Amino acid sequence: MDFKSYLKIAQKEINRELDKIFKAKLVESEKAGQISQEMIQRLWQLCLKGKKIRGILVKLAYQSCGGRDINQAIQVAAGVEVLHASMLIFDDIMDQDDQRRGQPAMHKQFEQIGGDSWYGVGLGINVGVLALVLAYELIESETVLKPVFKYCQQTVYGQALDLTVLPWEQVNRAMIKKIHHYKTVSYTVLLPLMAGAVLAGETDASRLRALKSYAQALGLAFQIQDDILGVFGEPKIIGKPAGADLREGKKTHLIVDTASKLQCFRRKLRHSDGQANSNFQKFKSLIGKKDLTKKETDWLRKIIKTSGALDKSVKIANQWSVKAKQAVSQITADKELQKVYIGLADFVVKREV
Repeated sequence: MDFKSYLKIAQKEINRELDKIFKAKLVESEKAGQISQEMIQRLWQLCLKGKKIRGILVKLAYQSCGGRDINQAIQVAAGVEVLHASMLIFDDIMDQDDQRRGQPAMHKQFEQIGGDSWYGVGLGINVGVLALVLAYELIESETVLKPVFKYCQQTVYGQALDLTVLPWEQVNRAMIKKIHHYKTVSYTVLLPLMAGAVLAGETDASRLRALKSYAQALGLAFQIQDDILGVFGEPKIIGKPAGADLREGKKTHLIVDTASKLQCFRRKLRHSDGQANSNFQKFKSLIGKKDLTKKETDWLRKIIKTSGALDKSVKIANQWSVKAKQAVSQITADKELQKVYIGLADFVVKREV
C-alpha cells in the first residue's frame, strides 16, 4: 500500500473516532449550557480539518511494532490529534494569528461571538484546555501517557525559545535547529511514533533507535517545508494570510540565511554600496512588522529568493527527507509499511499545505 492510500484510510478511521467522541461530549455537555456546546462543536470542526499526520504516525508505529488491536491504536491516534488541536489553539493565541485551517483561529471565533478580544482569548484558552483533557482521556494508558508528557514538555520549551526575541547575531542555524528539535520533532513525530510503539509493547532497543532517527530527520524536513510555506505558500491552500511568518518574525533558515547573505555582501563592499546597506537595514526592519503591506511582503520574498536562501532551505529539507528514508529498513521488514514510511518522507517536502 502506498502512502496516499494509507493516509486516506487512516484519516477516515480517525475522523470516525473523532465523530464518535464529540457526539458523546455534546450529549454530556447539554446541562452545562449553550457556550459549552459551542466550544465542543468548534473544537470538533478544528480536529476534523487536519491532515492527521500525527494520528497516522501512531497507527504506523503501532503496526510496525506488531500491534494487532487497530481500534485501540485509532483511539490513541484520535487523542493525539485532539492534543495537536490544543497546541494549535494555544499557538495562535501566542502568535496573535487570526486564521487557522482556512477559518478564524479559535480565539477569533469567540471574539466574534462575544464582541470582545479578551473574551475571545479567554474562551480560546478554555477550548485549548478542554482539548488537552479530552486528549488525555482518549490516550488513557499510563504507559503511553509517559512519552506523551515527556514530548509535550519539550514542545513547551521549544515554544518558549521560539517566542523569545533575540538579537540578530544570536539567531543562527544551531539555534534554529534547537527550536525545531524541541518544538516540531518532539511533538509532531517523536510523540506519535513513541506512543504507537509503547502501545504495541515495543521493547527492542534497535527498533526504538531507528524510530527516533526517522523522527528526527522527518521532523526537521517537515518544519523546514512548513517555514517555506509560511512565506511562499498560497493563502487559500495553507489557510493563512500570505507571508504570515514574515509578520510574526519567525526564526527560520530562510530568514537567517537571507540576513547572513545580505550582511556578507554588505561587508564585502565595506559599506561603499548604499544599496547593499539599504537592503540589509530594510530587511531587518520589515521582519516582524505586524502591518506588512503586499508590496513589502513581495519585496521580502524577492530578496529571500535572490539571496539563494529559498533554494538552500529546499535542499536541506530534501537532505533530511533522504536521511529519514535511510532509517526505514531498521524500523520494519514489512515492505508495505516501508512504502508508507518512505512515501511520508517524500510527502512532507512536496506538500503545499
